[in-house]
Amino acid sequence: MNEICFRRRIAAVAAAVCVALTALSPLTAVPVYATADTAVAENPASAGGYVVKAGDCLYGIARNELGDVRRWKEILTLNSDRIRDPQVLRVGQELLLPDGAAVSADVTDAFEEIVYAKADGKEADLGAAEAAAAKEEKEAASLAAGMIKQAQKDEPAVTALLQSLESDKVSLTGLEYRFKSEESTSRKIIKNAHDMEVSPAEAASTINDVLRYTMIIQEADYVKEVGNTVDALVSKGYTLYIFKNYWANDSVAYLGINSTFRTPGGTMFELQFHTPLSYDTKGNKAHKYYEIVRDEKSTEAQKEEALKRMDEIFAQVTVPAGARDISYEVPKR
Repeated sequence: MNEICFRRRIAAVAAAVCVALTALSPLTAVPVYATADTAVAENPASAGGYVVKAGDCLYGIARNELGDVRRWKEILTLNSDRIRDPQVLRVGQELLLPDGAAVSADVTDAFEEIVYAKADGKEADLGAAEAAAAKEEKEAASLAAGMIKQAQKDEPAVTALLQSLESDKVSLTGLEYRFKSEESTSRKIIKNAHDMEVSPAEAASTINDVLRYTMIIQEADYVKEVGNTVDALVSKGYTLYIFKNYWANDSVAYLGINSTFRTPGGTMFELQFHTPLSYDTKGNKAHKYYEIVRDEKSTEAQKEEALKRMDEIFAQVTVPAGARDISYEVPKR
């Protein structure tokens, strides 16, 4: 078989893969594949862009260019003004790619090896990984929906209790964000399942912030009001499940207290305690560096530099008197 014929067979297999992957999507259809009949004349892709080729589909582009087939939805969202019909990609069309589009050569090579193997008639289950991913996403979505539904039942009582503790020294902030979205919860379930090498159900049990609150306390009253809040929650039947005092931890570029309580109904919720300055530092000054550290595509050098900058920023935050000594016993897990 000459090289031209071989390449044509590879393109045909790639197109077939995209058609098969379309059927696997549990949410919505994606472009089947681009053909010469849908070609358009457009400028070559600029940095961060991609020019559609024959046989392309969003699944394939996501896997080849981003290293994760599940990111096809990000491409579709980013190009909502360019993709009029999600069933059709046009050859020559320029698409924008999400940040962090670069993918290591071994990921691209692995995909090419599968396609070449299939073109040569070798056994290769191109749909197995995608089918497993689709099944995992479906299970995670179901778990996330159940967790949020349970949290919605307990939320009114939790919110009311915390609001009753507000004063000129204590305030709640970000109440409009107290529920984690189903999509974000589902992503976290999948990530935890992969990181911990456990089932999605087991991973879901580790998530404590489907419902979350942030309390800002004036620096002079910090120690007293943290104690008052914990006592008030415990007196109402809430169980203190996690208590992390980062004021006393010099090895972490973060300041504040992160706690987790379990309601009598079984819902876990996170409650952060901050001073006005520690909250502003976390949410505004240090946030962009935090995103660099948590981004899997950041290099070690980038993460190291981001952590250094976070250390410098948090070093300017005043530690409330006695805050380092705040501690509570929590159940062993």
